[in-house]
Amino acid sequence: MLTDSREVQKDAALEYDICIVGAGPAGITLALELQNTPYKVALLESAGQNPDEQTSDLLRGEVNTQHLSVDSFPYPLYTARERAFGGSSLRWCLEGGWRGRPLDAIDLEARSCIPESGWPFDRNSLDDYYERAYDVCGFQRPFSENVAKWQPSGPEYSELWESGNLRSDLFRRGNVDKFRNMFEVIKQSPNIHLYLHANAINIATDDSPQIVNALDVATLRGNHFQIKARVYVLAMGGIDNPRLLLESSGTYKHGLGNEHDLVGRYFMEHPHIDAGYVHLSDRSMADRMQFYSLFQMNGSFLEGCISLSEDLIRQEQLPNVGFWLIPTSIRSMFQKAARTITSTFETSTSMPSRSLRQRSQNLIQDIADIADIPVQRLVKRANKLRIFRLHAESEQVPNPNSRVTLSDEFDALGCHKPKLNWQITDYDIQTIRRSEELLDRELRKQNLGYITHMLGDETPPSRMGIGNHLIGTTRMHTNPKHGVVDANSQVHGLSNLFITGSSVFPTGGAANPTLTIVALAVRLADHLKTHLE
Repeated sequence: MLTDSREVQKDAALEYDICIVGAGPAGITLALELQNTPYKVALLESAGQNPDEQTSDLLRGEVNTQHLSVDSFPYPLYTARERAFGGSSLRWCLEGGWRGRPLDAIDLEARSCIPESGWPFDRNSLDDYYERAYDVCGFQRPFSENVAKWQPSGPEYSELWESGNLRSDLFRRGNVDKFRNMFEVIKQSPNIHLYLHANAINIATDDSPQIVNALDVATLRGNHFQIKARVYVLAMGGIDNPRLLLESSGTYKHGLGNEHDLVGRYFMEHPHIDAGYVHLSDRSMADRMQFYSLFQMNGSFLEGCISLSEDLIRQEQLPNVGFWLIPTSIRSMFQKAARTITSTFETSTSMPSRSLRQRSQNLIQDIADIADIPVQRLVKRANKLRIFRLHAESEQVPNPNSRVTLSDEFDALGCHKPKLNWQITDYDIQTIRRSEELLDRELRKQNLGYITHMLGDETPPSRMGIGNHLIGTTRMHTNPKHGVVDANSQVHGLSNLFITGSSVFPTGGAANPTLTIVALAVRLADHLKTHLE
């Protein structure tokens, strides 16, 4: 069933068994898992089937990056997420689809080098949920994470870099419109009621507060109503999940679930850094390395990346980092050097001398790399010479000072806008640099090649991007002094309020979060079915 919330009777009180707030990958998956059950489910989406300018304006907020260098970019709070059916998946635009891969076993472990690390369960306990997540995401089964079983067909297949302290990881590519295309399925579900243009503005509780009594909903046209349910699930992402908890301060002035001042803390991202160039020892190998580029096999789009072995990561006490090999050429190296020159001159008037010096060093290194290639090769083999750009995507260490709070400014619904203080520490960058050094060591040791480093000492690096992955702000832990939700995603101290999505991740790992978001939503659906019996 489908309802435009702008047409709901003012001050109505609508009753359901389960109320899900947010129709992105997490909320849609949870709703799909509750299809054809005895439970009446309300699924609330802030916008309509497609984004609109007025609702999208609700995404705006305040970003504090004063701890970063002057020339660094502000975090794109407005463009990192979306409001419409499909949620932030509407921002996906990768050729061949979005990347899907489970977290590694080490990602869920308590690691001495990473404060507040460790999930309440191990990786093996998620295996069945990952298998079901493949179905939700449209990935063909059976699926094996053993990369040796996946080979691009044809004579150009390359041996995998999977020996010693290196391992190859496999990503599936999912349809960018997968969740958006579930609109008609949700609309036709007999027990799911989809409300569009419905904005959750407050969670009302009893005086304790120990139980949620109602969810206050508003539309941009001005009418208000309530959803009364047995269970409520927040699935709005790493910014808006903590924002609504903090906004709901009627019975606890610091917000719901925030007795220990944890709501909004430990915001994490996946820093994306162009970390250097891989020069292969055997130039003919470049044409045979299909596994590390996008390829198709048995109807599935696949892509490989390189990581350090888990044993080496433990030994070196490092976060997890994935390295992507992106085919490039001499021409693209010149272009990148030219962009560095332009960027340097554009920002030189306001850039701290340290950052300017670092960018100059990067530029000199780029030119030196290019000049190191014999001129005759450039002339005679320009079309055949291949170099791989090394792109790092890294786990960020949990930091309680990297957090979401409420701004002093208000949006069109009268709610506080979010305020993000995202921090990248020297340690975050140092560990990426150390991982790169170890990768270079292993390549040389196995006579595969070497890395020309570009990653300098500045924090953040001048060549850094982000994954738009909003992680960790309502983290999971069995102890309420260390987490907002328990192992079943239930908010500590509230018997009928749950949270799902990447905001519950205690640590982020190096893989894109969506497949794990879907797996955790499937897991939560199973728990709710038992919880409501």
